Amino acid sequence: MGAAVAVNTFLEQPRHIKFKPGQPVEPDPLRFLHQLEGFTVVDISGRDTGRWRVITTLIHGNEPSGFLALHRWLKTGCVPSTNVRLIFCNVEGALAEPLFSQRFVNDDADLNRYFDTADERNPVARRAGQIKELITKLAPEWCLDMHNTSGSSPSFAVSVHQRHSVHQLAAYFTRHLIVTDTRVGALMELAVEFPVVTIECGGAHQEHAHQLAFDGISRLLDENALAEVSNADLYVYRNPYRVELQREYSADFENFQLITADFTLRRDVESLNSGAVTAGEFIGWFSGAGMPFRVNDANGNDRSGQLFYREGNRVFCNVSMQIFMATTNREIATRDCLFYCAPL
Repeated sequence: MGAAVAVNTFLEQPRHIKFKPGQPVEPDPLRFLHQLEGFTVVDISGRDTGRWRVITTLIHGNEPSGFLALHRWLKTGCVPSTNVRLIFCNVEGALAEPLFSQRFVNDDADLNRYFDTADERNPVARRAGQIKELITKLAPEWCLDMHNTSGSSPSFAVSVHQRHSVHQLAAYFTRHLIVTDTRVGALMELAVEFPVVTIECGGAHQEHAHQLAFDGISRLLDENALAEVSNADLYVYRNPYRVELQREYSADFENFQLITADFTLRRDVESLNSGAVTAGEFIGWFSGAGMPFRVNDANGNDRSGQLFYREGNRVFCNVSMQIFMATTNREIATRDCLFYCAPL
C-alpha cells in the first residue's frame, strides 16, 4: 500500500475541463492521470445538448477500471448521444505511489462513506458534498459509479432501488445485480429521481475488468436510449448480508491455521466469488467462542449462526449461497468487511 495522501493536498475546488470530442488526449493513461492532478470534472457536449448523463470514477483510488475506460473512450473522439459529465473523484489517492494503490483519501476516511454527511469542516465530507452537487444539479438521466472489487471477481452491479432503469443500466456490464436496503453513506444512496448504479467491474488487476468497463461505457454513451432487458438477462440478489469481522478479532489468510491471527480465512477465498457455493463449503479456522464475524440483517439481528456453522475450529457455510467481494486484502477485510453473501 502506498503512502497515505495528506488531506491538505486536496484541491479545494474541482478543476473543470470542457472537452471537445476529437481534441488531442495524452495517449498514456498514467501520464493522463498526472495531468489531472486532482479532483477533476470533464464536460462533453453530445448530439442532444438538452440531456445529461454522469459517470464517476476513482472514488477509491486503487480501483482503476473506470478511469482507464474513460481515458480510452476520450481518445476515440466519439461524440456521445447526450451531454456527459465525467467526475474523477479522488485523483489524489490514485496518484499516491505506487499508482492506484491508495484506496482511501487519507488513512481513516473512505470517501464512499460520506455522501450522507454534511460537514464542511471535514475535507472528505466536503469533497463528497461537492461531488453530490455536481451530479444532482444536472438532473441527469442516470449516474454510474465505476468501481473494482478488492479481489479477483466477476462483475456485478449494486443499487438501492429496484427500478427497471437500474436493471437496464446494470445489464450493460453484468448479469448480476445486488439490490440492498443497507445504507453506508455511499454515492449510490443519493435520494434522487434518476437511477444511480454502482458497477463493480471485477478485480482491479484483471484486464477483462478494464475491457468490460470500456465496452459498457462505449455502448451507453453512444445509444440514445437504454436497451430493453428481460428477467432472463439479469439475476437479482435482494439484500445480501454483509459479513463483518468482530472488532475484537484479527484476520489473515493462509492454507493452514495461523497462530498470529484469531481468524484464518482460506488463502484462496477469492475463488468463492466465481460462482454459487454449496452448504458445507469451508471458509476458515477460528478457535474462539461463537463466530469470528457478525452477519446482520436489516433489523440488526446477527444471522451468522443460521448461515454458517462450526466443526471444532473450522468454519463452514450452512446453506448454499452466492459470495461477493471476498478479498485477501487484509486491510479491507478487517476495516470494511470480509465479504457479502446471498443465500440461494
